[in-house]
Amino acid sequence: MKKLSILILLLLAGAASRSQQTISGRVVSAATGEPLTGASVFISNTSVGTTTDHSGFFILQHVPGGRNELIASSIGYETNVFSFSAEQLPLRLRIEMTLKIKELENVIVEPFTEEYWDKWGRLFMEKFIGTTPNARY
Repeated sequence: MKKLSILILLLLAGAASRSQQTISGRVVSAATGEPLTGASVFISNTSVGTTTDHSGFFILQHVPGGRNELIASSIGYETNVFSFSAEQLPLRLRIEMTLKIKELENVIVEPFTEEYWDKWGRLFMEKFIGTTPNARY
């Protein structure tokens, strides 16, 4: 009986220490505070990762020991990198993502003119359609 209780105690202690190796939190937009659904949250150079749920929450379990980097990314937002060590676990985080602003070059829209078709249309017909008798069909 004494051996059985010691075995159960060791199993529970192992499970309790394993449950401490977690990172949980919420990913939100820095501008609005709204949760980001489907954001990727993972530990660099490992296979430990997940995506956020509809409320922006995530849980990473079985976090490896040592020094690691937590990376959070989402389309249209800057990527966040957070360094941590195993001594800091368990972690509860609130990750605020800032919008990634991309400005495209200006586009000029010009009206169609017949002179361009005369010049480039003939070139198109010769190079892409061809000048063989079969091209007429």
